[in-house]
Formats: sequence, structure tokens, C-alpha cells
Amino acid sequence: DAGVIGGGYLYFADILPRLVKFIKFLVRIPAGDKDRGLELLTAGTRADSYTATDALVVLGVIDYMFEGEIDEASRIFTELADRYPYNPRVVELMGSTALIYPELSVRSIEVQSRVIDGWNARVRGWDDLFLYRLLWARARILSQIGEYEASEDDLKAIASASPPDPYWLTPRALLGLASLAANLGETSAANAYAQRVLDTPGFARY
Repeated sequence: DAGVIGGGYLYFADILPRLVKFIKFLVRIPAGDKDRGLELLTAGTRADSYTATDALVVLGVIDYMFEGEIDEASRIFTELADRYPYNPRVVELMGSTALIYPELSVRSIEVQSRVIDGWNARVRGWDDLFLYRLLWARARILSQIGEYEASEDDLKAIASASPPDPYWLTPRALLGLASLAANLGETSAANAYAQRVLDTPGFARY
């Protein structure tokens, strides 16, 4: 467990921007070590420890967002989705990789739908705001594969609820609806969605 925590610190401390590294030097915080961090995190996934699953998730995020190892990230998230079929965080991350790794698209929609459909029956202990993040993840993939009506339904659910967190979710859902409407030639609807973004404080920057 200590190695997983230390490994995460060593990796991310090593890839921080130079300015942050300089500040770290001034206040005498230990420097990072990317290779050692990855070594400790990988060891943590093999140990029978409390944080073994967390280590696997962190490695998947590192592969996907920082190392460009999309195939390996997809493998990790697919494995996690099989082991923890009702964990919204795992499913959301899997959906993110599917945008770059199309072969995962159908699989991602399946696991996202499983979590969304079982939200009140099987998924407990999660903030309801997470539901809208999953709807957003599924809507993007549905749009990517040409399922525009299904994508529109998910985006409308977000726009109707107007979740305040994350702050970007509602305006982006509205702009997604505007884009879909424009592509379908529904000019007035597209304008209405875009205008709602412009008229709402905090949304206009989008």
C-alpha cells in the first residue's frame, strides 16, 4: 500500500512542469522518479493489498493520458469492468478510451448501460452527479458511431437535470445537442440550445 502511494507521487512529481519542479526544489520536497514510480505502481497491482485495484486504475490513467499506451489502457479498463461491473468510475474511464480506441465502443456502451440501467437497484453509495457523467460518456460514443437519437436522449437528460458539477457538463451537453440538431438540419432547435448556453452565467465561455 505504501509503495502504491509512493509510486503515484514519484511518477507525477517527475512529469510536473519545470516551474513546479523549481518550487518543489525551493521548499525541499523530494523530486520525482518516473521509472521508479511505475515500478512501484506495477508491483502494487500484483500484491494482495488494499490499494491493488487503485494502482491498476492509476496505471490505466497513466497509460491513457500520459504515456499514449491506448491499447494497454483499454486492456486494463476492460479487465476492471469485467471484475467490477457496477463501478461507475471504472466504466467512465473505459468510455473515455473508447473515443480513441473504436473497437471498445460497443463494449463500452454495454457496460455504461449496465451501470446506468442498474443505478437505483445495483449501484449504491455513489453521488447521483456521477450518473450524468456516465450519460455524457455514453452520449459521446453513441454520437461517434452514428446513434444520434440515443445520444440526443442522454444529452437531453443532462440538460434537463442541469447538474452543477462538474461545471462544464451542462453547457457541453447543450452544445452537443446544438451540434446534433444542426447536423440534422433543425436550425431553430440548434439556435435555442446554443442561446441557452449564451444566456446562462458561467456557460457563455463555451
